[in-house]
Amino acid sequence: MISASKSMASTVSNIMDFALSSFVASESISLVTKGDEFSFSTILRFVKSIDLSNNDLSGVIPPEIGSLLALQTLNLSRNSFEGMIPNAMGDMKSLETLDLSFNKLSGVIPRSFSALNSLSHLNLSYNNLSGAIPSGNQLQTLEDASIYIGNVHLCGPPVTKSCSDDPNVDSTEEEYKQGSHELSFYFGTGLGYLFGLWSVFVVMLFKIDWRLFYFATVDKMYDKVYVAVKIRMRN
Repeated sequence: MISASKSMASTVSNIMDFALSSFVASESISLVTKGDEFSFSTILRFVKSIDLSNNDLSGVIPPEIGSLLALQTLNLSRNSFEGMIPNAMGDMKSLETLDLSFNKLSGVIPRSFSALNSLSHLNLSYNNLSGAIPSGNQLQTLEDASIYIGNVHLCGPPVTKSCSDDPNVDSTEEEYKQGSHELSFYFGTGLGYLFGLWSVFVVMLFKIDWRLFYFATVDKMYDKVYVAVKIRMRN
């Protein structure tokens, strides 16, 4: 198990960046604290348990954490992490225990959590999470509402608050529907324009008389515009 103490937190300004981002990106990392040197290498990708709880750590949880595919236990509780939970955490298929409680995390719970088929213990309590709680697969077996307590804007089972009573969820869904309608409108308009233009091109390609009529009409319009511009310039 990798564990960080209060003394290490005071020595290293951002231990989370070191413990997660640097481990994944570097071949070898050395940390010297209070005269002791600790060396870490790419063997971290095979680490099964990380506990950085109760260290007053801050900042965002780096998405590189999703690269720890062998990790079974992750405890980042009782810190000051903020921002959204990385969607990449849904790639940690070996994860059995995840504790992110007592932080300042916000936003929605990633739907990718539904892919954590080995997850048996989850604690997201006392954050600022919002929106609908994902369902499906292993998450459906986690029916204890206390794992989400302290997030007043979460809705849906297993908490008692219904998402239909949450205006934030409704507005998000409405914005999504409106965006889909606008996309369909612009796509249909562009497709219709291209089809019409292509139809005219094909007709003129095979109908010689239509092609002659089209160019004759364009020439007449050009002559009229040219004459009108010349007259106005002289006046």
